Amino acid sequence: MKDCIIKWMVIGIGILSIIFIICMDFHAIGKSPNIILKGETLISLCPNETYQEQGYQALDFNQQDITKQVKIKKYHDKWIYRVQNKKGNQATAIRKFVREDTDAPIITLEGNAEETIYIDTLYIEPGYHALDHCDVDLTSEVKQTGEVNTSVVGIYPIQYQVTDHAGNQTEAIRTVTVIPKPEITDKTIYLTFDDGPSYTITPGILQILKEENIQATFFVINHSDDLNYLIKQAYEDGHTIGIHSYSHNYRYIYTSEDNFYNDLLQMSNKIENITGQKTKIIRFPGGSSNTVSTFNPGIMTRLTSFVHEKGYFYFDWNISSGDAGEVKSAEEVYQNVVQNLGNHANLVLMHDFENNYYTLNALRRIIAYGKANGYTFLKLTEGSPTMHHKIYN
Repeated sequence: MKDCIIKWMVIGIGILSIIFIICMDFHAIGKSPNIILKGETLISLCPNETYQEQGYQALDFNQQDITKQVKIKKYHDKWIYRVQNKKGNQATAIRKFVREDTDAPIITLEGNAEETIYIDTLYIEPGYHALDHCDVDLTSEVKQTGEVNTSVVGIYPIQYQVTDHAGNQTEAIRTVTVIPKPEITDKTIYLTFDDGPSYTITPGILQILKEENIQATFFVINHSDDLNYLIKQAYEDGHTIGIHSYSHNYRYIYTSEDNFYNDLLQMSNKIENITGQKTKIIRFPGGSSNTVSTFNPGIMTRLTSFVHEKGYFYFDWNISSGDAGEVKSAEEVYQNVVQNLGNHANLVLMHDFENNYYTLNALRRIIAYGKANGYTFLKLTEGSPTMHHKIYN
């Protein structure tokens, strides 16, 4: 009897197990997997932009990962994700795309939005570029209208307009003001300082110029960015910031026109980043009359024409203070300047390098002499007398 009971118990357990498995299978038949889309399900795209998948995951009813079994149908306005488990149950998810371009392009003007030039000087378009969110570079499609009559004083607007492929339009305006040339007396002094800024000398020069209400010109080179504030201060004080050199390496910059121009642009960009303004006023390292460039025959002849074609104005000098190593005292600097002043435009070369106290200590006396003898002090501008040396190479 006992064996019989055990036998029927085993049979019963087996039957119950079969019934449970069948029930579970019936239960599974009605259970669908699930597709989870990562990121947004409604996405804005440019009309021709390709959607970059943000990811998805598919889990069966029992949390088994079946992501690899997902199939995607790709349409222009939507992607449909489908997956099917072993029981034939399916799941579907949809990611929709709104394809439109409602943003206007952006026109960025090179140079300044407000330019001022002197009458009868050359105006060269600084340039521009146009970028669009969907069409990317539209610079070649910009339409420019307006002209600058440099022979007549006035205000000349130049319009730049561009339309993207979705019809969004934008414009920018540059205003060019043509003004009369400043009155220059027969007795004018242009104080210019090369090779700065410097920790020890520039602050003193700026202080003296401010106290004497004098504007001057600084031809700067690349130094530590810790000195950038002095370039900015000089600019904000109303002085002209000119380009001297980025590297100040004669062997490099005078090897080729490309080297010179690359060096020039590096310094130009640094000045613009500091002041917010481009400058077209330059001084060749060593002056246009230098002979250190003779290792490359004719380079200065070519460069002087080259910079003019690029719209730059270069300035040499007709008075040297001798402070680049020739003098031994502030008195000598003073005498070198005042003894050579004439009844004409006097373009004075001085230097703003570290510990050049000869020039710093002579500066106030030079200014006092100029004022006492009827001289006018001016900074260099694009309309100033250029004072070009004879070129020897």
